[in-house]
Amino acid sequence: MIVRPSAGRRPETTYPFASLEHGEVALEAMKLFHRVEAQGMKEELLEKIHNKVEKEPKIYYEKATSRLGGIHTEERPVSKVTVGGETFRNPYSQMEMKAPYDTLSYDVKTRLPIALHLIQNARIGASSEGIKDLSLYVNKVSENPHSLFVFLRNMLDKESGKSMERREILDSYTNLVSLVGGQTLAVMMDESLRDPSWKKTIKVGVEEYEDDNGVWRIRNLYSPPIAPASYLANVAEVPLIHHLSMIKLSVGPAGFSLKEKPMYIGAFADKLEGYGSQSKPEWGLQRLYDLQIHEKPGYVAGGQMGAGIMTIFDGGNSETNYPHLIAPGWWSNSMDSAGKGNVKPGAEPGQAIIFMPSKNKKGYMSFPTVNERDTEDMHDALKLLEGLNILGIKERVMKKR
Repeated sequence: MIVRPSAGRRPETTYPFASLEHGEVALEAMKLFHRVEAQGMKEELLEKIHNKVEKEPKIYYEKATSRLGGIHTEERPVSKVTVGGETFRNPYSQMEMKAPYDTLSYDVKTRLPIALHLIQNARIGASSEGIKDLSLYVNKVSENPHSLFVFLRNMLDKESGKSMERREILDSYTNLVSLVGGQTLAVMMDESLRDPSWKKTIKVGVEEYEDDNGVWRIRNLYSPPIAPASYLANVAEVPLIHHLSMIKLSVGPAGFSLKEKPMYIGAFADKLEGYGSQSKPEWGLQRLYDLQIHEKPGYVAGGQMGAGIMTIFDGGNSETNYPHLIAPGWWSNSMDSAGKGNVKPGAEPGQAIIFMPSKNKKGYMSFPTVNERDTEDMHDALKLLEGLNILGIKERVMKKR
């Protein structure tokens, strides 16, 4: 365990680790991080690393090891809608229907650590939506090219499909994803996007018009049926995943094959299949890992409860003996998953998982983070450790007064 003393307004923090190897790497990175911060050189050195080591990772979709899940594809919206005796053409009926992936694979060519930010529970469209704070966070994090995103459950409020402003709500989410489309690995086709209300025609307002005789009249305006997940995937140009889909990331320098580099595999949950616990937010994820996921991954993330991270030991896991369970927090001002009688503020968001690059499987190592500050500091610390080692100046920086 690493104990980080309090500094200014930041309270004392403890970092438990499941293995000595994880703790040693993290401690070395934190020592370097504090030394660099004390000298006021953090931004200067990170810029030097980006300029001389690597400006940004190269991410390649691996078709051969990706698998589409055909049974989860949305129904195509009807081509014509009849309301009040009038027939309207549905502009969304010609969209390409996008199937979510069972398995989605990428080759990430990089020499520096990658942080995968786990975004969920914004509840866009609700009175307590968290789109403003989330947009600021995403814009800030995306300035770091070694930050990637996956958008998970409850990004739209569950009642969005019934709202008179449902198109605006969907566009708000689509625009957010589009801003970081190049850094977004996937978007989850969750319960909110599957709600049957999106298949219905709903009244969204009225307008005044002049008929052929010059008489001004009023008519109703309608929102036609839409397939929201396919709309989002087409406009933002991002892949879809579903409940318990897997994302595989091969992370390491260019010039090495997928078989040589470490492969980080994650499974992503929408809900927890009845195993959820408010007091133990990782419990439901562990039950999914034990009972529902047959190909054991290196980490499981998602769920509708509180936030937290946990590392367990599994000697039968072919990827790592130390898989992580990550329950992300809430960007919305209130959580709604425990019923309307239990509405309360959600747990703090900002969770991520950091993957270390390597030329071989022995270099496999990942670090889950518990909040925004932890994610930023740990990612910077590990980038400094890797980058300054590559530049050959780590010892000089540590000794410099």
